[in-house]
Order: sequence, then structure tokens, then C-alpha cells
Amino acid sequence: MSKQNAMYTDQELLWATQIAYCNVMDKDIGCTLQEIFAEYGDSFYYDQEILKEIDGDKGIMAKEAKQFVDDVAAGKICQGWKLVSIGDDQKKSGMFALTIETGENEAIVAFRGSEAVNTDQLIKDWGWADFCSINGKATDQEEMAYQYLKEVGAEFTYENLTLTGHSLGGNLSHVATVYAYERKQELYSRIRQSVSFDGQGHPQEYIQEHQKAIDAVQDKLMHYQWSAVGTILTSFCQGDNYQTVLSDKFSSIFGVFIKHATESLRLNEDGSLIRTEEKDWFASEVDKWTDWIDEKNDVQLWASSLTHIVVHTADNCNELKKWQLATLRNWRLSYERKSCICDALLESYVLENL
Repeated sequence: MSKQNAMYTDQELLWATQIAYCNVMDKDIGCTLQEIFAEYGDSFYYDQEILKEIDGDKGIMAKEAKQFVDDVAAGKICQGWKLVSIGDDQKKSGMFALTIETGENEAIVAFRGSEAVNTDQLIKDWGWADFCSINGKATDQEEMAYQYLKEVGAEFTYENLTLTGHSLGGNLSHVATVYAYERKQELYSRIRQSVSFDGQGHPQEYIQEHQKAIDAVQDKLMHYQWSAVGTILTSFCQGDNYQTVLSDKFSSIFGVFIKHATESLRLNEDGSLIRTEEKDWFASEVDKWTDWIDEKNDVQLWASSLTHIVVHTADNCNELKKWQLATLRNWRLSYERKSCICDALLESYVLENL
């Protein structure tokens, strides 16, 4: 991403991605974030008790999440930021986004990442959006992310738009930017930057289909990776536009996955993320594994192997709610006949790479 396109610090964009996870409502439109957070408090952002259970003895996530809410409510951060629009398609595709006016003639469009707040959202985000994106075709959430961006462009005259999101949200911010270019939308000229925080990538088939547009929008894109999620498949970003950054380690059994949260990130005093040259061991292995399996170009192998791994991890983790475990186990039953394929695939990968 070109430095002249950067409108915000890394810290400010991280705030926007966190706000996208908040359960704001239509009645909040037109209010400042300080007013909204002061009214709702901790409860509409994250369940503090769940964060404490997940985070083990460190308590970093719970503490930082609460501090974020308190600071916004007190006007210490995000001063003057106003909620001006909500894109809620959760009942259909599962997509959720919002637009925050941050100053005169400028705004941030932030896309929400994957959730597991209930079975329906778990299936829409982790199933139809995350897992199904591996087949190289556009998902419903990708299309709705673009449609929401198009609506924002038509309703508002902001000359400086920044798109961002964490996890699936980061993936959607990049796709919406590419679609705006491909479909020759006037609003594309108003997009200054599009930043993905640890979002997953796309298979080579998808990259090749959109390569011309990806190359054309490269000066607006940035991808920050710090966990295994951010290494899945191929990012739109090339060269210096792809950065690995530092985050904390976690002590719980689910730590390698939970470090994916934005609360685990460490920043410099100027609000920039701390760059590093190396991925952690788990992210490095997932990076190699997904690239290798992408070369096989077999969707059924993807589905069976990912489900197999997720469910076996969940079976040994006491930190998931009962309904989450039940959903994951149902997925495993549907793929039980393919488990032998997964085992053979793993054996083949080991023989080829280790």
C-alpha cells in the first residue's frame, strides 16, 4: 500500500475492526461512538467471562477488551467518530458491516469477521463464508460486502474512504475493493486504502480469475498477518503490502487459535504494528499445508480435512459451549465417510514435506 494512501494509524484501524464486532442497532445511527459505548457498556462488545475462560491465566483479551470499551466511553479514543450506516445481512448471508465518519469528508467502512454467537451464525460465517470460499467461487458474503460498499458510495459523498476488517472481515474488505474496480464503480476512486487484519486468502483459481484487478488495486491494499488464519491460502497483497507482525502467546489449550484476536497484538507508541520477519511455527505449517492442498485443487479434500482437524481439536477442548461442540460434531458425522481420505491426505503431505 502506498504511504500517501494511509489515512489512519494501524491502531485507529484496529479500533474500527473492533467496533464492527459490536452489536450496534439502527437507533444508534447518527450517534457518536462515545455516546453509544457509554450507554451499552461492556456487554455489547464481548462476553467478559468467556474471554477470561479462553485466555487462561494471562487475562490479556478480557482486560484489553474492557479497556477498549472504557476508553471509547470516556472519550479517550475515537473522539468525534460517528456511526452513520449499518449493513446488516446476518439473516441471509451473515454479512455485517458499518460505516464510521471520522472527520470532515472521510469515513471507515469496517466489515465484521467470523462469529460463533449462535449455531446459525457459526454455519453462515465458518461454513458458507470461510469454508466455501476455498472452492474459488464468490460467496454470498463477498457479494453483499460489495453491495453494502456500493450503497455507502451512493448515500454519502465522502472523498476519502478506508475499508478494513479483521479475519473474514479483512477478506471482505479486499474483495469489495477488487469488485469496485472490476465493476467500474465511481466510488473506487474514493477508496484510499483497504486493510486486512489477519484475514484468510483465496485459492489460486480465484486469484488468477481476478489477477488484473488485484494488480491494479495493489497500491491501496495491506495485509497484516500474525496467526495461522492470516496464512490460509494466498493473499491479494504482494511484497511490502504483506506484513507479519508481533502478537502475544496464550497459555490455554486453544491458544494457537485465540492469538488470532486483535487483543493479542502489540503496537509501537506511534500506533504502528511491530513488524517481524518470521511467522510462528504453527502459522508456518498452516501456510505450507494450505498451499500444498490448494495445488491438489480438490474441494472435498479441503472440506473433509478441515472439518476433521477442527472437530478433533474441539473434542479435546473444554472451552467451547455445548451447542458449539454439538454443531462441530454434526459436521464430523456428515464427513465421517471421508475421514479415511483425510488420513491418507495427511500421510501424503508428511511424506512429501517432512
